[in-house]
Amino acid sequence: MSEQLINKENTITKLDVKDTIQQAFKLCKENFKQFILISSLLSLNSIIQFILIDVLFKSDGPLGTTGGVLSFPFMMVGIYFNVMLNISLITSIYNRYHNETCTFKDVFQKSKSIFWIYFGVHLALGIISMIPVSIISRGLNYSGLFILKGVFVGFGAFTYTLY
Repeated sequence: MSEQLINKENTITKLDVKDTIQQAFKLCKENFKQFILISSLLSLNSIIQFILIDVLFKSDGPLGTTGGVLSFPFMMVGIYFNVMLNISLITSIYNRYHNETCTFKDVFQKSKSIFWIYFGVHLALGIISMIPVSIISRGLNYSGLFILKGVFVGFGAFTYTLY
């Protein structure tokens, strides 16, 4: 299926799925190192968060009950870097697609100006998608339709993972 688009020169071009996939692979091939660097840092951030929060800061962990209080700042820093790296990856792909050269440091610096907008939009979308799911699942809980409740709770979990 192809659609017509008007590009910057005001000429009509066809948008084809095959061409889009070929361009995506070409973009990834040419910028593999930078994309892998950012993706690796995202994975490393998740591993560090797991080790710090799930292992060290559990109430039955080595730090005891103070671990729960100490885990909050570490969790916020982890979320901050996770969002910053996501923005950096998106910005890097955008810049490379438009043939602009950029280093990881440049992209990371640019992402600081977008952080609160990106975070706020994702938080709002998460809340907006969770409100109907919780209302419907609460109503299904009282009606006794537990199978449908499982479907809606599963949908809510899916939308939560997207944001």
